[in-house]
Amino acid sequence: MNNKLIKATRVINDVDTTGAEVEMKDVNGTQAICINGEVYPNNHFTVASGPDYTGSTSMHNAHDGGICITRLWTQVGGTGYFSVWNGYDDYNWEPLDEYIYEALSDHPDTYLIISLRLDVPDWYEKQNPDAFLIDSEGNGGHGVSFASEKFIEDAMKANYDMVEHMKQQPYWNRVIGALLAGCKTKEWLWHATETTTVGDFSVAGEASWKKWVKEEYKTDAALQEAWNDSSVTLETVHVPTFEERVGDAYETILDPATQKNVIDYLRYKGETVANTFINWAAKVTEQVDDK
Repeated sequence: MNNKLIKATRVINDVDTTGAEVEMKDVNGTQAICINGEVYPNNHFTVASGPDYTGSTSMHNAHDGGICITRLWTQVGGTGYFSVWNGYDDYNWEPLDEYIYEALSDHPDTYLIISLRLDVPDWYEKQNPDAFLIDSEGNGGHGVSFASEKFIEDAMKANYDMVEHMKQQPYWNRVIGALLAGCKTKEWLWHATETTTVGDFSVAGEASWKKWVKEEYKTDAALQEAWNDSSVTLETVHVPTFEERVGDAYETILDPATQKNVIDYLRYKGETVANTFINWAAKVTEQVDDK
């Protein structure tokens, strides 16, 4: 560790060793962050991942302008940033710690929001190909699928282990909260949500959709009535094709009389993402109940 990081470590150990008490308060009709009894504007400065970005002029300007909360991209999957997840239960926390200490080295009084991302590094696809999305043209390369329960379990476990490591570090005293991000653009979007192709035709995608339909309708008769299709059964259900998802009568509006399968599929996708977020948020909240 270089001298700058050693200095940051010493400073952090000297600042607020008991940790921060944080709550959201209504101040003059606006939500504000209250840290150790002091009200802060609900603003923060986001630092791109990697030590090269932490000492930027914009970061200094933000701090000098009174923005004392910094959001860091502390994610396990890499995906363009540094990666700490090398394999199952195999981690290298050094680049993560260096990134955080660099962000604190010039402004040790700043508070941190850690951004956790539900995603996976490159090596994961080789071991779990069925967890990765296939689009309507049969192509892969889009990213991991929310439909894969294995991916969700593995990614949550890796993030849990990362937070447990962070909790043992001196800089944890400066952490006041977490932002949960997921998959495409970190905004909880399914991969392959383009205008020319759609998903999710992966093994996990087909199985997860069929499971949802069975839980929703339970019998062939109920499914056939809802979809106005006497030929469909719980076993023959398939992910709607690209052509099926185009608005029938109105191009951009789906017709419940002829496209209830597509409407249900969009419900399924929304519920899958929402339930994933809610379950993960509960786990993270329990893990960092002091924040």
